[in-house]
Amino acid sequence: PVARAAVWELLEKLQSRSGSAILLTTDYLDEPERLCGRVAIMSRGRITAMGSPKSLEAALGPGATLEEVFER
Repeated sequence: PVARAAVWELLEKLQSRSGSAILLTTDYLDEPERLCGRVAIMSRGRITAMGSPKSLEAALGPGATLEEVFER
């Protein structure tokens, strides 16, 4: 958990300083909600959903999570 937090802090600093895109892969769907402006969810090697975390969640309804987006 300490290393994970340190990596996220570094990514946030790099992004804010450079304004560059960061390509990130993760199995923890709470992580993209924190840092990513746009996500692509893949299942079985195919992109099944793409957009901002908020727009993907909103498409499922109030209170939806990225995990629920992935499950659908």
